[in-house]
This record gives sequence, structure tokens and C-alpha cells, in this order.
Amino acid sequence: MALDCSVPVKLSEARRSGMECVKKIISILTLIFFQSFFSYAAVWDIQTIEEDLKHSFDTNVDLVIDGNSVPHLIYFNRWNNDPLLSLVHCYLSGGGWNKSDVISEYFYCDDEVKYHPKACIDIDANGVLYVAFSKSDDSIYYTSKTSQGWEVPYLIDGTGICLIYDMLVDNNSLLHIVYIRIPPDLNEDDSELVLAVGREFSFSKYIIRENGNFQSSSIAIDSLGNNHIAYYDINSVADHELIKYIISDYNSVSDQAIEEFDGSDTFSWGSISIAIDSNNKPHISYYHITDTNLKYATKPDASWIIETVDNGRLVGEYCSMALDSNNRPHIFYSDTTYGAKMIKYAYRDYAGWNTEKVKDTYEYCKYSSLAMDSSDRPHAFYTIPFERTVEYANEVICGDEKHPYPDADINKNCYVDMYDLALFAQRWTESGCGTPDYCGGTDLDKKGTVDINDLAIIEEDWLDCTMPYCY
Repeated sequence: MALDCSVPVKLSEARRSGMECVKKIISILTLIFFQSFFSYAAVWDIQTIEEDLKHSFDTNVDLVIDGNSVPHLIYFNRWNNDPLLSLVHCYLSGGGWNKSDVISEYFYCDDEVKYHPKACIDIDANGVLYVAFSKSDDSIYYTSKTSQGWEVPYLIDGTGICLIYDMLVDNNSLLHIVYIRIPPDLNEDDSELVLAVGREFSFSKYIIRENGNFQSSSIAIDSLGNNHIAYYDINSVADHELIKYIISDYNSVSDQAIEEFDGSDTFSWGSISIAIDSNNKPHISYYHITDTNLKYATKPDASWIIETVDNGRLVGEYCSMALDSNNRPHIFYSDTTYGAKMIKYAYRDYAGWNTEKVKDTYEYCKYSSLAMDSSDRPHAFYTIPFERTVEYANEVICGDEKHPYPDADINKNCYVDMYDLALFAQRWTESGCGTPDYCGGTDLDKKGTVDINDLAIIEEDWLDCTMPYCY
């Protein structure tokens, strides 16, 4: 802002000019002072979907956002107190959560069951929901929701032990499911990494890799219909682990190692996630087992670029990544650095990586799912097993239906405070205010002048706040 503080000819003009300079200087200093001490990070609205999950088994959660920005969640919950789990679909409707079982039968699960059930959810271009899941009988099924409810599940694979990792639905409503299969009489080190594509009774199965220990796989589909799969390849003999990436067009497979590290450390499940941008370029987030931090890899051209998103001790476990409409990555993950357990969110802008704390927890977050809606607002779903809770979080947008602007909120941050007063002081006594912005929003009564009447509105709304952090 330019200030004209030159000495005028007349004393009266000097006084008016001096007062104007003092007024503007005070308002600018006020803004600088409060901007130095206060900042408004993203605010998350956290809702508990189940506060007594009735089990702490190793079951996952998943999330998808429909075309109306409505979140659809799936998770497992124990039925009564029996060793039986139900697969629950939950969605936001009319301000509340609507819950129903996906299938009528239950999943047997206790501490003796080695492979606990897993499930994935996605939605096609017509708004039809699909859920794929692995059951306690070590088989993989899927079902879809019609106007009549959830269909009877279709069997996808029941050979050996099958455990689902990820599922997407393409533009032709075909399911793409990545899972591991342990052939009969063999163990995890002889697993097969399998891709199944199809629907109903017709699925084509492709063995992407075999004779290995493949864990924490994630799949994405590009605009050409190619499958992009990221996974951990654990070689217990050589005692190392690889982050690997595959492109498959069904006729050929291109396998690339992104990063290799010592495999002697404890392996962490659920710690890799892949997304494909509008230019068909891959983006991968993963937990680096040796460095115990969150990494991000992308391949804009011939070479992989690897970045550290967040440092610490045990940072980045159970990460989930999604891209916004500008191809920028967003990651949701757990941070248990030196016992300080919390859930965090990171995103990359043109200046680099930004990290935020979503909430503190008593125990670590295990399994998470992140999705972006059509307004590029992140939605996350996660479980905290030892607290036996399942929670949903979305970033609050100031000015939406639930968080309207107070009348005197000049800077539109949903809080009437010194920021607004400083902006108001800069425009004090200005006249001729009108559309479109009424002197930068300071003419609060819209009568053409920034005056005492507008100041009265600020006084009436002083410290009014409509954001969750004010409650």
C-alpha cells in the first residue's frame, strides 16, 4: 500500500493528512502483528462412525466419494459378541449416517484366523457401488448395489488362499482387482501377485508375479486402460525389500524397481498407495521401512523422482494417497514419532510439501483411505484398533452450508477478529462504496460509507466464529 505523507501547504490539510497516515500505519501494523502470531491451518471435521467396534482384528477400511460428494464407507464390525464380523456399508444421508450390511452372512474371525477379511469399495460412471472382499474361507468375492439392494456375491477366485489388496472399477464397469494368491500346500514366500479383470461370472486372471512374498499392493488405471500396480516385494532369502511398480496391458508386463532397502526391519502392512494423473504419470506414496519415514515417488519422464514427505520415527505407516484436479498429491497417514501418536495429512503445492496434524490419538491409526471430492476437498476414513473406533474426517470449508460467514467477517475466515478490524480501519470513512465488493467488504450495512454503523456490526459480531475449532 502506498502512503502519501508529504507535507501539505495548509495546516488543516497537514492535520488531516497526518491523521490519515497514522490511521493507515496503525492498521497495517495491526495486520502484520496478528499475521505474525496467528495462522489458520486446515480444519478437520472428525466424526466417529463406530465408537465401540467390538473387535480389534486386522481388518481394513475403505472409502469412495460419489458424484454428489457423498462419502461411502465400508468396514467390518463384530456381530453381537460372537467371533463373527459383518461387512458394513455406511453413507452420509440427511445429515446422518445410514448403515447397512453389505451381505447377509457373517465372516468368522478370531485370534486363530491367520488371514483376516479385507474389503474394497468403488463406484462406476453410472453411480453403481461395487464392493470386493476376501472372506474367512480365503476366497474373493464381489457384489454391487442396485435399486433393490446389494446383489448376491459373485465368486472371483477360490483357489488356495486369496487375500484382496485393492480394487477399482473402470469406465466400462469392469472390476480390476489386485490380490495375492498362495497356492495349496505352499507358504507366503511362494505367493502369486494376481490381477483379475471382469464382472459377474466372467473374470480374466493374470499372474503378474509369482514365487515371491508380495504385500501391500495398490492399483490405478490410466486413460488408456492400462493397469498400474505398486507393491512391496519381500525377499526373505536375500534379506531385502523392494518398492516395485508394474504397468500391464494384459499382453505384456513392465516391472520396475523404484527403491530397495534392508528387509531386516519389521514390515508394516498397508503402507503403499498409487494414483495416476491426467497425463498418465504415476504417483506413489509409501512407508520407507529402513528410514521409517514417508516417501513419495513420481515418474514425470524416464526417471523416478523420490522425495521425503515427512521425517521422524515411524512416520508414514498405513498411508493413502489421492490426486486433486491439478494433479497434486495428498496423503493421509499415521505418525508415531517417539511415542507421540497422531494422524497427519500432507499435500504438495508449488512451494513443496505441507504437513498438518489431523488429531492426536492414544494409539496409532491402522488402515486409512483418502479420496478427493469434485471441489478438491479431502475425505478420509480410518480405524484405530486399540481404541476400537472407526472415524471419518473431512476438511472443513469456511463459508459452506454448515459454516457460514458471520456478517462482520471481512476477510472470510469464519471468525470476526483483529484481522477484520484492521481491514476495517484501512477503509474508515471511505464513501462511494457499492457493488461488487462495497469497499472491500468493509461497508457492512451496504449504505455507501464505512462509518460508525459498520463498526457497530463488528462490535455485535465480535469473536463470532462458525468453525469447529471455536466450539
